[in-house]
Amino acid sequence: MLDEILKYHQTPEDDNFVAGVIKDVKRQQRLRKLILTATGLTGAAFGAAGMLMISDGVSRYIADANMLSTSIALVGLAAFLVWLFQDEVTAVG
Repeated sequence: MLDEILKYHQTPEDDNFVAGVIKDVKRQQRLRKLILTATGLTGAAFGAAGMLMISDGVSRYIADANMLSTSIALVGLAAFLVWLFQDEVTAVG
């Protein structure tokens, strides 16, 4: 009785269908990789350009400013980022 219940009652699809599905899945994977690569490179380019644009101003500010206030601001920023991203850190491990 158990064999009858567990028996596969439909005929499996032909190989052309399976090959077509696999081909479509691989095409979608290639497209996703292309999109992720393009957006990653674009983000890296904008990040590098932004860093280059503000690096001169930041270096002048650090040279002109009191180092104690700059250090306190950086420690405060680091503490804020740790608080902000605590869920992500615990989720990743």
